[in-house]
Amino acid sequence: MGEREEFIRKLLLAAKKSLELSVDMGQIPQCHKYGMRDYDRFLYEAMPESEAEAFKRHVWECEACQIRIAKRQEEIERADEQENWRLFQNTLRVMDEADAGSKVNCLSVVLKVVERAIEVITTTGELLGGPLPESVRGLEGETIQEEYTRIVKEFKDLSLSVELKFRKLDETTELIISLFDMDKAMFMRDVNIHLAGPNIEEQKLTNDKGEVSFDIIAPGDYRATVDMGNGKTVIVDLSLSAAPG
Repeated sequence: MGEREEFIRKLLLAAKKSLELSVDMGQIPQCHKYGMRDYDRFLYEAMPESEAEAFKRHVWECEACQIRIAKRQEEIERADEQENWRLFQNTLRVMDEADAGSKVNCLSVVLKVVERAIEVITTTGELLGGPLPESVRGLEGETIQEEYTRIVKEFKDLSLSVELKFRKLDETTELIISLFDMDKAMFMRDVNIHLAGPNIEEQKLTNDKGEVSFDIIAPGDYRATVDMGNGKTVIVDLSLSAAPG
């Protein structure tokens, strides 16, 4: 057990009695020196070591901080458990779809962002060599290595490609969907693709390369609907989770 984890364990024990007496955050006393942002910085290890040492010394003398940090730690652990359960459920769902050969007009993908890289948990498509490195320019002109993952699924006359890239500069996942007409051997332009999910409801037309790009800023379940015309659609289901911490 690390020093930070041991400190939190002792803190939870020290605050246990007060937590049992406190029904909600409104009943917990306020600290005039530190607030919720400081608690999150400490719990997520974003606080510099020198500042963290002073913070810990203060916390041992401040009942308000002890209770609020303990409550916040409980909230984080509950959120992590819920996220892991959602990931587990979606993984089983996609594996069942692959085994049954169901949803023939659907590409399903379950993903997880781990240490700023995208990990494919399972998919009904074909994973092509991801994650793959790519060099991009940072804000100061420096070269930054980013990784992208590519998944392909072929339908009757259509090759559908999903490319996912985690941008380290703004911690956003870029989703690129591209369409290729295998019968005509050409990219499909001006195809309407609608994406719906947490904090996004957007539609775009594919460009000359048969591509559209969307920015995904939060974990959750997303659905892209590809309008092929004549009432025909192809669905891309994405389930994106974030690793705890």
